Amino acid sequence: MSMKRFFPRFIFLFFMGFLTLVFSLESVIGIAYASPREGAAYTDAAKKKKKTKKKKTYKKSSKSKSSKKSSSYKKSSPYKKSTPYKKASPKSKSYKGSYYKPKSSYHSPGSKSVYRRPRYGRVLSKPPVGYRTMRVRNRNYYYYRGVYYGYGPRGYTVIGGPIGARLYSLPTGYQRLYVRNVPYYYYYGSYYRYDPGTRSYFIIEPPIGASIEYLPDGFQTIYMGSVPYYYYHGTYYRFDPGRRHYYVVRAPYGLIHSNLPYGYQTSSYRGQTRYKYRGVTYIPIKRRGRTYYQIIR
Repeated sequence: MSMKRFFPRFIFLFFMGFLTLVFSLESVIGIAYASPREGAAYTDAAKKKKKTKKKKTYKKSSKSKSSKKSSSYKKSSPYKKSTPYKKASPKSKSYKGSYYKPKSSYHSPGSKSVYRRPRYGRVLSKPPVGYRTMRVRNRNYYYYRGVYYGYGPRGYTVIGGPIGARLYSLPTGYQRLYVRNVPYYYYYGSYYRYDPGTRSYFIIEPPIGASIEYLPDGFQTIYMGSVPYYYYHGTYYRFDPGRRHYYVVRAPYGLIHSNLPYGYQTSSYRGQTRYKYRGVTYIPIKRRGRTYYQIIR
């Protein structure tokens, strides 16, 4: 090979090698100068990420166990966790008038359930679950937890206990009374006596002079002149401000009612219709186009 051909090739290869060496040195020098700056920026960004992570972990740690559970539940399942049902505490309605503060519910000792007794005169479409049917004087009555129901055109109405109905155990929360040294048992408007022969309790007419602290829910206040009487299913009460009790009195003659008690009996006297209930006689009278019932002798 002659020198004329070898020399230009050598110069060309030498020049290309020199260029590659120069470019490689520039890239190495540039990386050497740029790496501290880029490394500092990277460390700053990493610190910021760590700070944000710390804040998130701090927020999670500040939450209670219940919130942690709920957050984990949300992550694990797409459905929302339902809040547990809270039982509302019963609030007894107090009477706005003077002296009387009825207890609208009672708590049976030894149990956690609260039974709210229905008001006198309330009408239900059907008796409560667990009721018992009682046959008294050829008429059906329905009993549940010390409350009696009578069936009528509108439905099952809350009434007072029918005279002659028998129970083998008194309802929880009954009250023992003594009238002229004779023991009686009272519960929600009904008065009982004990029969040792059958070992049962039977309903009687309210004894005159018996006193109670609270009237049953749904009682009516009827005025005769300026004198107030308190009425509950054929029973009349007056209030004693000294003892702060209500005591049973006889039915006042001339007192006018807007309706008759459940279980009354119809009779006629000299062509006039009369209604009797617990020994009290009522006659119909009309006032302003309405029919009322007045007590007579």
